Amino acid sequence: MCERGNNEGVQYPCGCDDFYFYIIHAPQLAEIDSFYEGTGDNYNYNSLEVGIDREGGDTCDNGSDIALPEWEAGDEVECWRPSSPSEGVRNVYRCGNDECIKIFDPQDDIDQADTI
Repeated sequence: MCERGNNEGVQYPCGCDDFYFYIIHAPQLAEIDSFYEGTGDNYNYNSLEVGIDREGGDTCDNGSDIALPEWEAGDEVECWRPSSPSEGVRNVYRCGNDECIKIFDPQDDIDQADTI
């Protein structure tokens, strides 16, 4: 079993995460802003990789069920893009692609930066 300790010597299990990334297919971006014409791989953009915790498992090899992805192929989801794409984005935003097309709320990036 995997265990980690804190600075007081307390041991706790590591748990298990399944990791996913998503391909965002967004050809409509070219209609919204000419900046996006010909970007991505045929308007496909990778998301950041995200870990989803397996519930009830201390390790990945103890028979716990795989954590299902948040979305499946073909699902339509809300996306975000920079308001001024030709100007780039602030470093606070975590992007999975050069154009910073996101399926994870950018407010989460701002909130996380505010805690650092």
